[in-house]
Amino acid sequence: MMRIRKRIMAFVLSVLIVISLLPVQAWAEEYTLKLYNNYDDDTYTEVECSSYKLPKLEREGFTHTKWCSIRDSTIATSGDKTYEIGETVSVTGDLTLFAQWENLTKKITLKPNEPNGGTGKVVNVNVTKGEEYILPTIEQCGFANEGFYFLGWTTKSKDGDVEYKPGDKITINKDTTLYAVWGCKVTLNPNGSTGDEKTYYVRKGSEYVLPTKEQCGFVYDRFGLKWTTDLDLGSIYGPGDKVKISNDTTFYATWAYACLDDIPRSDEGYIYFAGIRWRVIGQNAKATDALLISAEVLDGYKSWEDAKQYCETLFDGNTAFTAKEKPSVKFTAQKDQDIVEKRDKEYTYQRVDLKGSRLFLLSCYEAQKYFINDDDRMPGMWWLRSPFNGDSYPRAGCVDEDGQISEDSLSQSRSGARPAFVLDLQSVLFKSAATGGKYSDPVDGSSFGTFRDG
Repeated sequence: MMRIRKRIMAFVLSVLIVISLLPVQAWAEEYTLKLYNNYDDDTYTEVECSSYKLPKLEREGFTHTKWCSIRDSTIATSGDKTYEIGETVSVTGDLTLFAQWENLTKKITLKPNEPNGGTGKVVNVNVTKGEEYILPTIEQCGFANEGFYFLGWTTKSKDGDVEYKPGDKITINKDTTLYAVWGCKVTLNPNGSTGDEKTYYVRKGSEYVLPTKEQCGFVYDRFGLKWTTDLDLGSIYGPGDKVKISNDTTFYATWAYACLDDIPRSDEGYIYFAGIRWRVIGQNAKATDALLISAEVLDGYKSWEDAKQYCETLFDGNTAFTAKEKPSVKFTAQKDQDIVEKRDKEYTYQRVDLKGSRLFLLSCYEAQKYFINDDDRMPGMWWLRSPFNGDSYPRAGCVDEDGQISEDSLSQSRSGARPAFVLDLQSVLFKSAATGGKYSDPVDGSSFGTFRDG
């Protein structure tokens, strides 16, 4: 009897051991799992299981990325689930999963960048993911932009700098849009100095940083480099200044801040013309015109209107400019600028453009531009042509006794007239620095330098 019991106990123990070695899921309840291929005929595989290792499917031109409980995983919400390929998923109830696919064909879109003037039909090219694509020329795309140059390609639709050049190879891993970058030509002209003209191409609408004379290789002894786009009395830029480029632009080297000894003048440093002492305060880049102002206040204690009238009568009267001298005084048309001051509130010295004047009062902007400091604007108190906006009664700009730019009532007679004019250096030049030593006949102007312009 004891022997029978031992045999029964041994059998039960062996059964328990076998059971313990069996997988737990073998005892779990099974449910239906449907796996949809999620394309074409939308076939699916159905299995009854409690867990399942998710397979990877094959499809030409696509790669299987994952499984999801909805057809489109890109719109999945927090209640939807995604599963990785090869993941073993527990099936605790009937479950339906959909294969998710990535198209291996990627689209490259090339656009002419119409907001920046480009024309032509959009080009679409299909490329297999991971492959290299050689970027085309503008001729291959059929794009154009009259008056501008094609510089390359960018991924930014607006104000994008060149990222790729035609012929560059780029690896495509996603749909990509590239925009044509259009540019302008920037020319640096040595304007008589030593050095070769240089040409650069910059993006349309971008800011170009003007180079130093060392960077551009221009040399002109004793002179510091400035730049201008207009060889008349135009704007002057310094190295490092940023200029927005919207069209082809030529910058001419102007050798401003020259040695003033290069112009013949009196021992006191003035030029005598029309029996009056004049001071040179500016000259254009071509060295053909000079801006002069009387060395002192010529007619003091006048109202603003009287000071302006004085400039006109000084030129027209017989006692100042002779018939030979008058042609050298140029009609001047020049843009002016406002000058804004902040005191207890904002005040403005208003711009007054010149539209064909011979002798004129300087504006506040010009008085600020053409003189080094307050002392440089002395001596005397003198009117400026800029109306002053900021008080209830009429006022205009003036230079006070300390050389500061100020303002005064139009009816006051504390200031005088200090006329200015533009002298045509190719018409009347000066052969002698002696007092009154001018000659009305034209002479060689090669000895004239370029003056401080600011």
